[in-house]
Amino acid sequence: MDQINPVWNNQYYVDVVAMEGRSKASKGWNKGYPGRYGKGHRVTGLDKIEKGIAVYFSGVREDPEKGLVTDGGRGLHIIAGDSTLEGAKEKAYRNIGYLSFLDHNDNNKNCMRYRKTIGAEERESSEGGANLK
Repeated sequence: MDQINPVWNNQYYVDVVAMEGRSKASKGWNKGYPGRYGKGHRVTGLDKIEKGIAVYFSGVREDPEKGLVTDGGRGLHIIAGDSTLEGAKEKAYRNIGYLSFLDHNDNNKNCMRYRKTIGAEERESSEGGANLK
């Protein structure tokens, strides 16, 4: 740690995780993450993500026929920064709204889900900076 010199900035960042939601299975339905979830759903909308928005992939893989598909419960992260918390939230949620996980077993319905309460509460830390609950 003596050799690491972090550089801090005054931006707020919001990370919204796109997860596998309810999807059709060969026998019934997958409830979605964190329960049983499907795999192989085509990820669409990445071409619409705005400049300056970070996308981190976790539960995805490349399929030779479909392109990028889901391969785990948490598919990807959308991370947006702004000088205000409200601005960062607005950017993150607007950009995650461009994405879909298409359920090939259910007429290509979007089976992606995400929490809509990220960054909903803010409190002051003892150091005077903002901390999210």
